[in-house]
Amino acid sequence: FSSLGSLDQKWMDELSASMSSGLSENGSSLGLGNVQIIWPNVEDVRCSLE
Repeated sequence: FSSLGSLDQKWMDELSASMSSGLSENGSSLGLGNVQIIWPNVEDVRCSLE
């Protein structure tokens, strides 16, 4: 893909699950936690070195 903006909900859900708290000793999920993704603004991109 060429842009993070092109990622769909399925991809975001998989990312969230990948960053989850894991499993307890009995195999049950500890939960997804609070995932927050921060996007750069136009000025951040404009002033970046890349």
